[in-house]
Amino acid sequence: MTRKRASSAIVWDLLTPTEAEFFQDIGASLSPVGVEFTKPVTWAQFTIAFSNIIGLKRRSPKRGTLINFAIGDCLNAGEQLFGRKPITAWLRECRIILGMRDASLQLAGGLLILLQQLEEHIRLCCATLPSAALSMEDFFSDDPTKRRQTLGRLSRDLKGSQVFSKEFEERLDKLVFMRNQFIHHLWVNQLRKNSSPSPLPSREEYDIIMSALRALAVEASYFDDVFKGFRYELAIRITGTPPSPEEDPTPVARWTRYIELFHGALREGSSGRFSHETG
Repeated sequence: MTRKRASSAIVWDLLTPTEAEFFQDIGASLSPVGVEFTKPVTWAQFTIAFSNIIGLKRRSPKRGTLINFAIGDCLNAGEQLFGRKPITAWLRECRIILGMRDASLQLAGGLLILLQQLEEHIRLCCATLPSAALSMEDFFSDDPTKRRQTLGRLSRDLKGSQVFSKEFEERLDKLVFMRNQFIHHLWVNQLRKNSSPSPLPSREEYDIIMSALRALAVEASYFDDVFKGFRYELAIRITGTPPSPEEDPTPVARWTRYIELFHGALREGSSGRFSHETG
């Protein structure tokens, strides 16, 4: 039994230094099989301790750990200090917030990939413009010094070419602003406004974050489709045929839709201003 417990001991080493110091400060004794609170804690300290242990569970191996014992120890200590009813309500709220947190992080991860893909589409589009500073050689280069163009810089190059409609350019400006808010400010701004003693943001804060992410996803998806239409048309101009079915098992309807979206974003008579030179 001792050997089994030793092999599945709680991996407290996975706590961050700040988390480990917090448990030390509140007098919590961390053992291989649980946690013991050696002195009373405040409600704020309890919620932080519980959240840290839940976070540790998510970093720990999915099997072979006794982390659930530590969760139980924490809840039992909370019930003794504050009563069962407040702890039950907190646990219910915590589960909801954790679900919202996971959903927002999953959406944010997908958005990051989509925005990187969109930036690549726009970079290629810029490289085909006769007046663009970015060349095809730069586009295909692995040299990072030749791929430093930010989305804002790329969008300015597109606007300078005057091949896209005013409505499209204004919408692109909005996308760049939303993208920058997402990358640099979204979570930080919510943390600044957080008045809860818990380390977990409130439902209201996650609602704001999710609304911002969904709005950005709608805009990014639209532009991604527009520039897919550009890439499909460019491929047709270069090769004389659409991309092969291996690239998209059911391509025809989507290709048509993408090309129509691309043409709809252009100023009248601008479609011929893109180069098909690839050298």
